[in-house]
Amino acid sequence: MLVLILLALAAVAGTSSDCVSNGTSVEAGDYVCEQGVQDDLACEGINDTNVCSAHPHCFPWWDGTRLDCRDAEAVDCSMDPVQDGSKLMMFASQGLINNGLKRGFRELVLRLPDESWPSAESGRRAKVASRMNSGEALSWTGIREPDLYRGLKAVVLWDSCYLKASFWNAAHGNFGRYDNYIKMTETLAGAKRDVLPRTDPRVARDSGKVWGWEGLEEGYCEDFTPWLTDELGFEPEHVHRVSIFDRLAPLNLTKIIFRIQKSTMDSRELLVADTITREIVAAKAEIARQLVAGGQSEAADLRKLFEEASVICLNGGNPDFLKFVLMELAAPLTRVWTERVERGHMIFLGRSAGSMVGGADIGLTSEPNPLLLEYLLPRAHGIHHGLKLAGSCSIRPHYSPEWDLVSTLFQAMREQMVVRVGNDEALQCVGATCKMVGKTAAQEAEPLSKMQMHRLVRAFAGVSAPAGFFA
Repeated sequence: MLVLILLALAAVAGTSSDCVSNGTSVEAGDYVCEQGVQDDLACEGINDTNVCSAHPHCFPWWDGTRLDCRDAEAVDCSMDPVQDGSKLMMFASQGLINNGLKRGFRELVLRLPDESWPSAESGRRAKVASRMNSGEALSWTGIREPDLYRGLKAVVLWDSCYLKASFWNAAHGNFGRYDNYIKMTETLAGAKRDVLPRTDPRVARDSGKVWGWEGLEEGYCEDFTPWLTDELGFEPEHVHRVSIFDRLAPLNLTKIIFRIQKSTMDSRELLVADTITREIVAAKAEIARQLVAGGQSEAADLRKLFEEASVICLNGGNPDFLKFVLMELAAPLTRVWTERVERGHMIFLGRSAGSMVGGADIGLTSEPNPLLLEYLLPRAHGIHHGLKLAGSCSIRPHYSPEWDLVSTLFQAMREQMVVRVGNDEALQCVGATCKMVGKTAAQEAEPLSKMQMHRLVRAFAGVSAPAGFFA
């Protein structure tokens, strides 16, 4: 094995120039660059798993008995080959719950710069060794490769979980079963790191017109961390679970956020828009001050974390609150890591709400309290706009037939591509080329034909809700 690795390294060292594969510029010495990828090659005729993974219309799938190269649905997100040509991204519904999703993420890791590892040499060796062990034997391990991920740093943002009752209420039935504010400070081995969240659970309980947990979100926190550490082999000490809001928001703003969440359309008399805006402006100003002041501060520490990590994960939960944190409250910090994603130095990995915020628009949801949008997000910035990392593609995770008509109208009237992501699938983008990966490597079925869509949209042309309809 050592001889084979040395021969592979020598072959890589002998590559003299960059090349282009699938419309994406690939670093010299990349495996796919050496092998070449023929876009017109039938997927079932590809025997090399690495070539299958890199092909724009194919993806490997392990069914428990054999590893096949299957067709993968290409998705046109209207991305710019120049501006977006280095991006490495995955937009999922669930965690990395099957071998297809794990392989999809692995393909992105293999395209990271060698310098993402503790040393360029260790990164180069780790990638070469991984590519030589990419077939059926890897499938039997569950795509677990500690040697590939050793030394890589990841940041998991749990802001989207912030408003859930099960996250703060220790008496909640889901508190112990899923992730909560205590678990977010532990490694999977159990050793405490850093400190407990700054937010006192009693603030979540006591803020609002009615004392108690009522009004906080139902459900549970969908965390990426176990998939990275237990499943793939990331070192727990290099996976940092952080909430930007928890680290940076002052107490008054924290109380306001919980008060908004606990309010309804009929009981919002305690919500004073001017006061809310004033607190948000003050918090943004303090974050900006910390970032320019130099020295140690919460904002500066987070910036350093984003500058050093090679993977950014956005957990599932509330897309409206997550958008507020990333695009309104802490926009300067978000620019730090989105610029690294654009340069191909950081992988974007979204889950559910995290995928929605990473896409073009967060409008395809009905679960969050609408007052969060009304009071936290200024319309001048595009109230539903996401980070637009994937061009014109908006993500509808956990897709089911109940979203058929809504998605059809949304796509037609907003002129955006709705990617219908089922629970076993994800949208993977390597540069400006996107495709589906996962169990079927396809979107859920398109509900209407173009003719049917055209007829339906005409009924809604120029329509708006009458005054007082939502009162």
